[in-house]
Amino acid sequence: MKSSIISTTADSISSGGTITGDLTISGDLTVNGDGSGNYDEIVNGNLAISSTNKLVLGGDGSDTYLQESSADVLDIYVGAANMMKFTESSTDTLAIVSDDVTITGNVGIGDSSPDAHLDVQNDTVTAAADFTGIWSNHTKTAGASNASDNFRGMRSDITFNQGDAFFEQLIGIDVYAHAQSSAGDSSALYGAQIACQMAGSTDVNNVY
Repeated sequence: MKSSIISTTADSISSGGTITGDLTISGDLTVNGDGSGNYDEIVNGNLAISSTNKLVLGGDGSDTYLQESSADVLDIYVGAANMMKFTESSTDTLAIVSDDVTITGNVGIGDSSPDAHLDVQNDTVTAAADFTGIWSNHTKTAGASNASDNFRGMRSDITFNQGDAFFEQLIGIDVYAHAQSSAGDSSALYGAQIACQMAGSTDVNNVY
């Protein structure tokens, strides 16, 4: 009886038929398409993989895609070593290669329609104490640096290089603090606050 079921299953698969019910395979399942990209191998419904197992793509190291059959949608591409790309209409939107991440377009944090390369927005801050919108914090603890090396916590460069146009203002950094409404006597309002500090055995000729 078991042999008959296996034979029927094999016939159904080879002839393009439908298997109704659960099919359990112990071992490897290989699906070989014709390479035409016509999406001949189709799973209708849900494909569930238990948390203890994996879906392995291109186990021989070849290029592999998780691809939607309709046009202009997001595809996932797994290629060379340490590479993963998300593509849309054959254009990379996010590429992870080794330790580098490249994003094409704008990135929004708290903003679904970012209008800058990096747009961080929170219009409903509910913190009852201190709040920080963006924090950049770096500490150097190793490396043979000397007096010719420069270290920057943050750098912003903007260059206007268009000979057939001009501008009203070119601003390297634009900082704006706006107190729209508050209760009680607040202490201070700063458009920008910049400080530097020396401590311990630090020896610096000039402090600005």
